[in-house]
Amino acid sequence: MLEMILGLSILLMVCLVVLPYQIIILKERTNNYLLSNGLQLLNDELQTFMYDGGGIESKTVTLDKTEYQIAWVQDVQVGANKACIRWIDELNRSIEKCGYAKR
Repeated sequence: MLEMILGLSILLMVCLVVLPYQIIILKERTNNYLLSNGLQLLNDELQTFMYDGGGIESKTVTLDKTEYQIAWVQDVQVGANKACIRWIDELNRSIEKCGYAKR
């Protein structure tokens, strides 16, 4: 009986230590997926502007239940247009990545 209680308590301690780390790892994997999608959308927007003559209007794109907001700003110091994409990740952090494009 004592061995069974000892074994279950060790198993419980291992689960209490490992499970939170596993959840954090899974959320960070999802965040990496969201980052990859965001950078791909930003790259597509910049490529459309530079090569296809696309406009510089701000817009919101929903992809896999995540809203990506694309905003354009004209940067006179650099002499190019700046596109920034924003979204909220799995840990409720606001992420913003920017890129420059010039025709």
